[in-house]
Amino acid sequence: MSLLVYTPKITTRFQYVFRQLFVRILEIPISFTSSLDAFVAFSGPKFSYAPHPLGQEFHVYASGFLTEQGISYQELKKGEWRGLQVLFAHNNSSRIPFDIFAASFYCLSRYEEYLPHLKDEDNRYPAVASWLTTADCLEIPLVDAWAAAFLKELQREFPDLTLSEKEIDSPIRPFFTITSPFKYLYKPSLTKLGQWLQSVWQLNLWDALEQCLVELRLLRDPFDTYDQMIPVLSKGKVKPAFYFLFAQKPYEGIATAIYNTKLQALIKGVSDDFPVSVLLSHHAQQGAEELAYELNNVKQLIHRPILRARFHRGIGTLAEGYAKLLEQEVHHDLSMGYEEEIGYRASTAVPFYYYDLENEYQTPLLLHPIVATEKGLRMLTSKGAFDKLEKLLEAHPTPTGKQRVAFSNTIWQDEESNQSWRQRFLNYLERHARP
Repeated sequence: MSLLVYTPKITTRFQYVFRQLFVRILEIPISFTSSLDAFVAFSGPKFSYAPHPLGQEFHVYASGFLTEQGISYQELKKGEWRGLQVLFAHNNSSRIPFDIFAASFYCLSRYEEYLPHLKDEDNRYPAVASWLTTADCLEIPLVDAWAAAFLKELQREFPDLTLSEKEIDSPIRPFFTITSPFKYLYKPSLTKLGQWLQSVWQLNLWDALEQCLVELRLLRDPFDTYDQMIPVLSKGKVKPAFYFLFAQKPYEGIATAIYNTKLQALIKGVSDDFPVSVLLSHHAQQGAEELAYELNNVKQLIHRPILRARFHRGIGTLAEGYAKLLEQEVHHDLSMGYEEEIGYRASTAVPFYYYDLENEYQTPLLLHPIVATEKGLRMLTSKGAFDKLEKLLEAHPTPTGKQRVAFSNTIWQDEESNQSWRQRFLNYLERHARP
């Protein structure tokens, strides 16, 4: 059943956030009108979104944020509704005590990242700067929760307004970010030398010896477990995607020998069974030419168009990074999250389109929010990490929300110290498989 919304002025912000909440999160068809006659004549479920009610209809107060243009400081009046923290709270005539659509747009557009703030040492927006962290609700997908609670309010007035019945697939979407396909092999010579010298300097003598033995082919590279793990992952119902760092320019000692035939063969082999794409380097985020170069290299290697990408160590400035992806016609990004913190950067677990605040339009770039990375999870014990993921999964307000976690190839390493992590990871995949 379709829902009709009346508003005096239909703006791009209005259309963007209403379609996200109703079509993508709640999966309810929706239409808009600025005609009073059309609204009054409509006999189905409907509500008005305006500064003042038209009469006795279901009315939601509009703060005016969705009719603004440009970026300016916003007074975030906070409150609580249905046990949830809210923004744009008010005491005006309205069925709910806050402007749910303004609050959702503020979160989804990452409006706070466009306001003056201090970046971290990697030039990224820090989680501690977000209002979600100060309100202690970073781990709650508030936009999804607001939408689900608002639907219940609507159903009190319109009992026939129901969600479409749809087969539910697996609630998890894990993927791998591979910065070092091998611990020692197939890296640029200077990178290998630096790695060995660092081991000696830090008195990690076993690592230094191990590297020599691996280079002499007297010992297998510790990360060379693909022939064991790929068959295991292939049998599962959930097939993770792989994002390979394929960058020649070193950054923090990380680089790839992109012309090494054995490394290329590995990536090609993985792409035969799993989705493969690019983990864009620090240099790619800084320059459009380097980004295009890395995308093109992987495209030529796997002979498939590159439609998905992720920025290594997370995205820095949204407007700059996403503009580069749009220029290269990348349609999907998996960088919307924090590297060290567990939680929802945009307060949603449902994919949403990137809204260009500087030019006021919805772009074709679909952002897939991630809730955690392996780096963040490793700050906990293996049990604590996967218990946390289960708890977050159980708290998803809508079935359209998916749990995306960025793991690395260290999660499946067969070393004794990693056995607990490996087993819990495999259990996690098996537990949430769908037939």
